[in-house]
Amino acid sequence: MSYWKELEKNDLISLLKPLFDNGRLYVDYNDCKIKLRQRVMAPNVPWIFIKPAPWANCDLWHQVYFKQLGTIHSACFECFKVVLRPRTVKELFRLYNVMQDLNLPSKCGVELRDYVGELYGAYFYCQGLEHGKEVFGIVKEALDKNMEPGLPIILKRGCTEFELLHGDSRQYEQKDRDKHVEKMLEENSDIPIIAFEQPEIIKTFIKRMWLAWAYKNNDKTCLEFNDGNDFVEQPVTYHEPIEGA
Repeated sequence: MSYWKELEKNDLISLLKPLFDNGRLYVDYNDCKIKLRQRVMAPNVPWIFIKPAPWANCDLWHQVYFKQLGTIHSACFECFKVVLRPRTVKELFRLYNVMQDLNLPSKCGVELRDYVGELYGAYFYCQGLEHGKEVFGIVKEALDKNMEPGLPIILKRGCTEFELLHGDSRQYEQKDRDKHVEKMLEENSDIPIIAFEQPEIIKTFIKRMWLAWAYKNNDKTCLEFNDGNDFVEQPVTYHEPIEGA
């Protein structure tokens, strides 16, 4: 391999340059490690996190490895999710209460992603397939006791975005280039897992977002949270009633 090719192979800064350019990443002069700028708790998210997964570093694995480098981190191969699809916002709120009682690593909320064809979602995070099957059983039992029948539930591997880019999750594998980049980044970065709990002021904001999303998408069960009343003042009308309407 030529010296130029060797430099290209080991040029981690160029791979991450967009994240350095937008200020998300920097090199700390104290320990010379790549780090994330100070992270803040964003209120404008569609999810309430019941409990963080203590083993998952999605800031690094998803935002850096996948979104920037187009690779799947080796730890993500062991990520499985129990996914539920509430059919109404009323069912979402009821499921939220069930999830709080279970107190497992999970989140629930509204689906703003344009490549997910459902209005609502809930995700339980699992470390490995066997753990996923165990959590699936626990969640299914809780649903049978506390929810209306028929709530869709599946066990899947990794993130939806992974499947969109890489296809069938049974075929995931790390290429030599991906392993090399992961080794370089692990040796030269310090991006720790940060587990946090959202305060009530953020949860209140997000719950209102859920109901506004339901209203926008004609989910009439949202009106039950406003004593059956509309969320906005309706216009005064001047036309004659339509016969038979």
